[in-house]
Amino acid sequence: AKGGSNGKVGPFVGAVSQIVLDEQNFINQVSLFGGAVIVQLYAQRDIIGDNKIRVQFVETVFKIFGKEVKRQPTKGAGVWEQVYVERGQDGSAALRVMRTPSLFILRQRSDE
Repeated sequence: AKGGSNGKVGPFVGAVSQIVLDEQNFINQVSLFGGAVIVQLYAQRDIIGDNKIRVQFVETVFKIFGKEVKRQPTKGAGVWEQVYVERGQDGSAALRVMRTPSLFILRQRSDE
């Protein structure tokens, strides 16, 4: 994927996660250097069909050692297509394949 969605920030590559806050809001997060540096892209989503989600990016937050050092508005929006969904035992989307237009595979996990 182009941009930081693939975890690449300049010459560095970090761990990427998507944190679902509620039915509408989520954060795409890149953690670098074992979490010492975190870049968070806040976004809102609206379901517009069985397989499509409209995403609007709101702001980007930069943190170093857990302390916020910068917050800035972010522009950008698009429609993501859900290509495949595998449901877990509780009915949630345990595995999703999304075209954003890049192809992403998202696996649900618990922090517990």
